[in-house]
Amino acid sequence: MNQKCILATVAGGVTLFVLGFVIYGVLLADFFANDAMSETPAYWAIGAGQLASGALLALVLSWRAAGGPAEAFKAGAGVGLLFSLSMGLTMFGTTEGMYTVNTVVGDAVVSIVMYGIAGMVVAKILHEG
Repeated sequence: MNQKCILATVAGGVTLFVLGFVIYGVLLADFFANDAMSETPAYWAIGAGQLASGALLALVLSWRAAGGPAEAFKAGAGVGLLFSLSMGLTMFGTTEGMYTVNTVVGDAVVSIVMYGIAGMVVAKILHEG
């Protein structure tokens, strides 16, 4: 992994962490409160997970030359949607009362936005210069 990929991973992870806090923790806290949100989040685990997601975005976006911000948003949004649905539907199918259909759909919509924005950040770092 080269220096650009590492920087893109960190930038993507930080972007996802901040957006997640604002969207899940502030704007949609009431929507997710009764479903899957923990009263006491383990921020270290959230941060580590977002770094892993940043690495996933850096890997995928390094494979393709994003044509600009719109292309990068679409690529990131696609990754976010598929990742969210894979995890959300699996959790819905395997846990009791932790996830609902509303949680799965809501998380998928939020993931499109978050990963799309993070995809633009990651692509900017990977493909500049």
